[in-house]
Amino acid sequence: MSAGPCRGDREDNADVSGLSSVVQTGYSSRYSFLRLDRMNGDGKVRLTLDDVRELVTRDEPDVEITSLEEEPGSGRGDNYTSMLYRVRAKGRKHSLEGGEGWLDYERAIIYKILPESKKRREAFKSELLFRNEVAFYKHVWPALNRLQSAGRRVFGGVPRIYAARADLIAMEDLRVRGFKMADRRKGLEVESLKLVLKALAGFHALSLTLRESRPEEFVKLMNPAHDQGIQEVLFRRDNEDWYRQYYRVAANNAIRMVSDALPSHMDFRREEVMTKLQAFLNEDVFFRTMSELVSAQGALSVVCHGDCWTNNILFRDEPSSDAEIERRDAEMRTIRGGAGVGHITDQHVRQPRGTGFVREECGDQRGEAQRGSAAASRRRVRPAHD
Repeated sequence: MSAGPCRGDREDNADVSGLSSVVQTGYSSRYSFLRLDRMNGDGKVRLTLDDVRELVTRDEPDVEITSLEEEPGSGRGDNYTSMLYRVRAKGRKHSLEGGEGWLDYERAIIYKILPESKKRREAFKSELLFRNEVAFYKHVWPALNRLQSAGRRVFGGVPRIYAARADLIAMEDLRVRGFKMADRRKGLEVESLKLVLKALAGFHALSLTLRESRPEEFVKLMNPAHDQGIQEVLFRRDNEDWYRQYYRVAANNAIRMVSDALPSHMDFRREEVMTKLQAFLNEDVFFRTMSELVSAQGALSVVCHGDCWTNNILFRDEPSSDAEIERRDAEMRTIRGGAGVGHITDQHVRQPRGTGFVREECGDQRGEAQRGSAAASRRRVRPAHD
């Protein structure tokens, strides 16, 4: 439930890089270390043709990249904490037959870098957000993905990650495969929500499986003091003054919207509802309450996306199968440890179904993750002669 100033007001043309949520992508989740010290003419760190050649050929050594085109990765004002760019790499690849022939090759990559302005980086906590995202791609996701066997994958994982470092993250651009956002003004309908819940169930099941099967590793990855661990980046007590002006405006907007939208048949409870809402959003207690909520740890604490709402989910309709969905990478920087909850739909969808809806649609993803982990472990200890 993150609504901090890092999010901005993204429109439908926003970044569509993402995290696979339902359908297996079949792509490697390996990340690359890129020694990127070059700057372009305006002093900004950018991917060059040589950089992209290095990144692509690490995963695909039979590819030759010959040209590179760049464009902005999101609309003006869409991203405050980072700068996004898209590049389209073109070249050729050896034919599958193993002969001397070549096939045309094209790869779309989206990458983000820290803002060049130090004031902007400090204002939006860019370094901390980047650090969290890199920790996920380099350490947390590989640990979760190792639990899955080829035949038992409960979560499709991450698109191909080309680089993950303190000031640059590069990955596959999913826009070219037809993924797009749902209408954020309408929210998600039931069928779409079922897919999202199933995806989240698989993601959280991997966390629980890691917690049970490798508790020391889980504790390390959830430890903000460890160089491989994730940490809360928004609702931290040391952010209270920094965040105050934002949530003061947001709270006033929320109070006004609830007051305007409260139906007439609820007039007899209007005073009660508004009093409770105003008490919760009181700026002297709201931030501390949220900090306590996101920091609480229990038996079912998992790795959470941190900002799972409609704009951070991608859909692609397939005529021969269920709709595919992917989760955008853009807010993986807000990943946190905590209870597995999110804000992805509205009351008219949730209320008639209650918590049973979540149980019904998630299925036994945790059990499937545990079976996949056992199968993966057997595969790793199999004798060499098998």
